[in-house]
Amino acid sequence: MNVSKITVKNFRSLKDAEIVPDCFSIFVGQNNHGKTNLFEAIEWFFSGPKKGENIDEIRFNRTGSDEVSVEIEFAGAKAGAESMKNPSNKTKMVEVLGESDTILVKRSSIDSKKRLIFV
Repeated sequence: MNVSKITVKNFRSLKDAEIVPDCFSIFVGQNNHGKTNLFEAIEWFFSGPKKGENIDEIRFNRTGSDEVSVEIEFAGAKAGAESMKNPSNKTKMVEVLGESDTILVKRSSIDSKKRLIFV
């Protein structure tokens, strides 16, 4: 299973960013252009909010009520499901995938403690 797309909305300096990584990707650019914020968005996606963190601390421009979201799309999901060690989780994932080999997972400020799965 590999990451086929990353979409970040309203996270720190990233209003709307879409990254389609390749097998090997390098991020270069001037200082203060969002490279670190991209990686912090990915960390927020996987780990959730830090203890005591207010969503306004990471919201674009730190104002407003726009939804903060990070979506990661995974390709090759069937192979990933087949390689799962836990039989119960493996069965659930295979059922969720059905015929699809791509899965989209989203964390948003609406309920930042949960991730939603879309097939």
